[in-house]
Amino acid sequence: MLRRTIVLTVVLGLLSGLILTLDQNQERERKKARYPLAGLDLINIKQVEISNSYRKFVLKNVAYGGTSAVSSGQAGLGMWRLAANEEALLDLGQLQTFFKSLFSFQVADAFDPDPSVDQSSFGLNPPALEISVVSKSGTFSIRFGNFNQYLAARYAVISGAKQIMLVPPDLFEAAEKPRKDFLQLQLFPFELDKVREVEILGEVGQQRLRREGDSWSINGKPASPVFVQGFLKNLSSLKAVDVCEGKGDFGFTKPRLKITVKGAEEQSFGQIVLLVGKAAKLEGGVENMYYALGLNGKVPYLIDGRTLKKISPREEALLDDSGLEREE
Repeated sequence: MLRRTIVLTVVLGLLSGLILTLDQNQERERKKARYPLAGLDLINIKQVEISNSYRKFVLKNVAYGGTSAVSSGQAGLGMWRLAANEEALLDLGQLQTFFKSLFSFQVADAFDPDPSVDQSSFGLNPPALEISVVSKSGTFSIRFGNFNQYLAARYAVISGAKQIMLVPPDLFEAAEKPRKDFLQLQLFPFELDKVREVEILGEVGQQRLRREGDSWSINGKPASPVFVQGFLKNLSSLKAVDVCEGKGDFGFTKPRLKITVKGAEEQSFGQIVLLVGKAAKLEGGVENMYYALGLNGKVPYLIDGRTLKKISPREEALLDDSGLEREE
């Protein structure tokens, strides 16, 4: 009797272990189906191609395949670039939002489509947006279709899968942005309180702003600190419209405007130079755009010509109490 009880206990233990294992496997499969991209890792992604309603562009991991510490950890996002111009820096905030949405991509529901119904009925052929990912483990794409207002979810399919998914809008919204939103477009970043001198050379002639203590002068004449600070804020917040692709004569050898900012000696950020070159000839009849060179001095950008007055004031604009307001 005791022997039979022992055998029965062992069998029940084995069955319980088997059932637990099956439950765990089923739970893993359910989680995998719900979060199909959970195994992705930033280090092992080579590039991401985004085709949205604005255009197609590729983000590239320049540290892919490397073994250095900069290819992982907090520095990971900083190693991503625009494939069309690897010198152009990307906006880390936008990158973080995109990859967070990619890695947490969630499937709310999935169904087998009726074979007689074309995917165009769900907005999937052609798709509203497509994301293609090249990683160490292979290549896959996600195509997004129409938004179902009633279910508050968007139709989507992953390459190789037969089912159509219903997914939350997070990843679609993170990718459905103009390419410029992924770029770091601040041309002239510096801290205002660390500026010692500014030299402007352009159509207004040559202007030299210099700080002594809390006082400013322009071409040796007393300048209004209030309006000098306004000018410096315009300069430090200056943003480009987009980055230029390819090479060409941008007019930087004989710029129409050159601005040099020098840092204070005791807290020096060195010297930053902004060059504004030729008027840009763009498709679609877009006018009043100019080529500009800032940041690391390697990337040509497009700048709106309407901002030029704000960053190249006349001498009297900084001497006269109302001058800067008129310039703006």
